[in-house]
Amino acid sequence: KPFEPPPVQWAPCDDARLAYGHAGETGPPVLLIMGFTMPGAAWRFQIESLSRDHQVVWFDNRGSGQTQAPVRPWTMRRFAADAGLLMDHLGWATAHVVGVSMGGMIAQEFAVENLHRLRSLSLMATHPGGRTLKLPPRRGLRHFLTTQLAPDRRRRGRALARLLFPQEWLESVDREWLRSILVADFGAPPPLRHRLAQLAAVSRHDTRRRLPRLADIRTLILKPGRDLLVNPKHNDTIHRLVPNSRLVELPNAGHGLIRQAVDEVNTLLREHFAGD
Repeated sequence: KPFEPPPVQWAPCDDARLAYGHAGETGPPVLLIMGFTMPGAAWRFQIESLSRDHQVVWFDNRGSGQTQAPVRPWTMRRFAADAGLLMDHLGWATAHVVGVSMGGMIAQEFAVENLHRLRSLSLMATHPGGRTLKLPPRRGLRHFLTTQLAPDRRRRGRALARLLFPQEWLESVDREWLRSILVADFGAPPPLRHRLAQLAAVSRHDTRRRLPRLADIRTLILKPGRDLLVNPKHNDTIHRLVPNSRLVELPNAGHGLIRQAVDEVNTLLREHFAGD
């Protein structure tokens, strides 16, 4: 049975009510930022592990989960502002900030404009935007469109699994366990207008010129070598643009690395938070 994070709480964020969760009573604060259309609780494997000795907070971006916000074409700056307002609500001056996929784009935007609020930065399976933004490989794009548009839930579920994980890994795990995880993390997709509003932010994301500001921020970049959604080379681009950053490749991991490579991801995060 998948680990179930605690129930959501609510934080006022300008024109929105941000749904968030909090686990762990002691230790350094960690802010987890989730990707496209997924609720923050999809960090379940990291929440379960890190909350043993960290204060861990995750949240639903506008357009995802239970967060309530007027729907319009959003920007990464708007999403990043929500992260900062949530930290204010929690009374956190600083935090270890972690983002995956679109959440990694939000984390970049937050970091380059709020250097003083970062204890460290961790980015996974993401890109810096601008001219580096390319459509996924043909197979990844086909799976992505199926996950978003197919009317049949089972067909969407199969496409999602193939988009997130390499085939040989899918063949090695219990399918019922994986199905329970994907249902828990994804469930019914948000309304199409919410997804399009998030895609508007992704399409305009561009931190390339500002990433060198992070030279004094301890930055970890996790590169899944089998990613079908975000070309793995974009992680190399971030590494080149962020002075003194550390790039770690997980050669057999797909875009769903936070589920596929749980132990490795959690160990790397712990070491990074500790300054190792």
